[in-house]
Amino acid sequence: MNYDLGGRLTAIGDMRISYNHDGTVRSAGSCDVDYDIWGKVRNVGDVGIDYDLGGRIRRLGGRGIDYDLEGRIRQIGSIKIDYDHYGRVRKFGDEDIDYDLSGKVRSFGSLNVGYDLSGSISKIGEYRFDYHLDGKLRSVSGGAAHGAGEKIMWYYYTIRQLNRD
Repeated sequence: MNYDLGGRLTAIGDMRISYNHDGTVRSAGSCDVDYDIWGKVRNVGDVGIDYDLGGRIRRLGGRGIDYDLEGRIRQIGSIKIDYDHYGRVRKFGDEDIDYDLSGKVRSFGSLNVGYDLSGSISKIGEYRFDYHLDGKLRSVSGGAAHGAGEKIMWYYYTIRQLNRD
């Protein structure tokens, strides 16, 4: 992982990320990012994004997104999302999500999640995460499955979002 002087992520392995003059992402790897006149992302590569009148994403690529009465995402395409009585995601599709007493994700499906002393994710399954002194992700190691890197990064960023108060 590489960052510019402003702290923006500029590379993940071979994938380069470039920015527009206003700080918005121009491209990530071979995918260009297009915006509408209001600054909302309309396309990432060939994946289109549509919004409802309230500004919520209604379609992502070919998948519709439905919300519950509290404004939480209830379904993305055929993937259903369930919440516990605290409002935390407890099930994402077929995968159960368990939390520890402090409210951090303990497991996501069959993957156990570990944390370092600063509270940053240190492991997901057999993958290990290492950070720079400023807390930015430096590297990911472990895992034998070829092509699983994108999926583990999806878990990493999803778990970080689930851990937000």
